[in-house]
Amino acid sequence: MSNLADASLVVMALACVVAVVALIPVLIEMRRAVARAERMINAVQGDLPSLLADLRVLVTKLDRTADALAALGTAVDNLNNVVDGATRKTRQVEGWARQKLLGNARTLVANAAGVAAVAREGVGWIVRPNGGRPRRQ
Repeated sequence: MSNLADASLVVMALACVVAVVALIPVLIEMRRAVARAERMINAVQGDLPSLLADLRVLVTKLDRTADALAALGTAVDNLNNVVDGATRKTRQVEGWARQKLLGNARTLVANAAGVAAVAREGVGWIVRPNGGRPRRQ
């Protein structure tokens, strides 16, 4: 039995040696990966404060831009109200002017018709014998 036990121990020892030899490259690669991860984390930690400062500046600028756009929107609304009011007033003035001009035009036409009638009668008096009076017989 001693031969069998010795053989078993030798096989087990060889298995352990093979396992350790197989694990050595894995452990070496794991160590390299951890080292790379550590370098990457250090680089990010070095750049992170400046990136955060830049981000804060950008957010502040965006806040100011949003405030300016809100003020601009209010100004555009106010301008729209002024333009609407001016449009209404212009239409009112247009209607008033149209009424006045049409009324004045009617008066002018009536006056012109009266002048034409007077002129016709005057010309008739001049052209007719006896100044347009009936003749006496």
